[in-house]
Amino acid sequence: MFELTRFLNDLITNHAWLCLILAFVLGAIVGSYLNVCIYRLPLDKSLFWPGSRCGSCLQKIRFYPDNIPLVSYWLLGGKCRTCGTSYSSRYFWIELLTASAFAGLFYLEVVENVHNIGALRQNRVALPAPWQFLLVWLYHCALVSLLIVATFTDVDHWTIPIAVTIPGTILGIIGGALGPWPWPMDVGRISQIDPGWMSLPYGGFGLSPGDFAPLPAGMQRWPVFMPLPDWLPPGTWQLGLATSVVGAAVGALGMRLIRIIFSWGLRKEAMGLGDADLMMMIGAFLGWQALVLVLVYSVLLGLVYAIVLLVRNAGHELPFGPFLAGGAILALIVPWFYITSQNLFFDLQLVLVLGGVSAVLALCLTIAIRMVRLITDAT
Repeated sequence: MFELTRFLNDLITNHAWLCLILAFVLGAIVGSYLNVCIYRLPLDKSLFWPGSRCGSCLQKIRFYPDNIPLVSYWLLGGKCRTCGTSYSSRYFWIELLTASAFAGLFYLEVVENVHNIGALRQNRVALPAPWQFLLVWLYHCALVSLLIVATFTDVDHWTIPIAVTIPGTILGIIGGALGPWPWPMDVGRISQIDPGWMSLPYGGFGLSPGDFAPLPAGMQRWPVFMPLPDWLPPGTWQLGLATSVVGAAVGALGMRLIRIIFSWGLRKEAMGLGDADLMMMIGAFLGWQALVLVLVYSVLLGLVYAIVLLVRNAGHELPFGPFLAGGAILALIVPWFYITSQNLFFDLQLVLVLGGVSAVLALCLTIAIRMVRLITDAT
């Protein structure tokens, strides 16, 4: 075990370029399997049996040389070797998307450490071992893979299967419990370097960025709340479990509340239950604080897409799930959010006030929309 750890540490530290290639290859392999999931899950088919087959002649597709990710599509000219039926190029693009996502995430989280895992105040560090960064990366790769499946099943069928979101939520909760904040940083080592790190002011209404210390980031970017109660000490599985479970609950219940409010105002279903389940899964991985940014990003992405459709005079609408997935990826890779908004999310009174104001504004907006529709229908 020690030799394997030393090998991984050396590989990640001294051969990052090789790790990026391996991450790309792994992503392509996973992307090939995601294609199977995207096609079969909405049809309630098994993900393991039968093996890959041509949809036209039903002949089994051999791994070599006809089912090598990224390569076989071009070797075969995008056609079945047996009957010559053309395959959709989307199979190739999903493999390329997944491979690029894995490699890009590896570069950001492991090579560049954009979230400053191991960084404390006053430029002090308590860096974890490189192999621990690898586990953080794998955890988030699982989230990205689930988001890709949810995106394309929603595009194809306007539904997000619970076979994606429920296992994904369970995986997020298990990973959170096994890697509780501030893991992979060692709580004892942090306390040796900075004995007062848990007693610092973390956020608070009216504090400027210079008045508080940024929380150290881990696999879970933040704990469920600060200051932590005595029964949820840092680095324990109880804290990790609480952080993921609360994130999942806020995602599920919050999106259902939004759905109820806007469905009432628009007099039609504003969004599907699959969107709420998707936010539940995202919350399990990222925590409840990140869901606010996920929602903001997804709305902005939706507005950009709507503007593009308006300019092009096109009418191809998309469900909201892909925008939620895009917002989750942005929330995952953008580092500044966790510092600049920290004084907001650790002030309980302010959080409750903003939550109530947001609910009232959403309700007022739906009432206004409903009144406009009544006036329009009357005239």
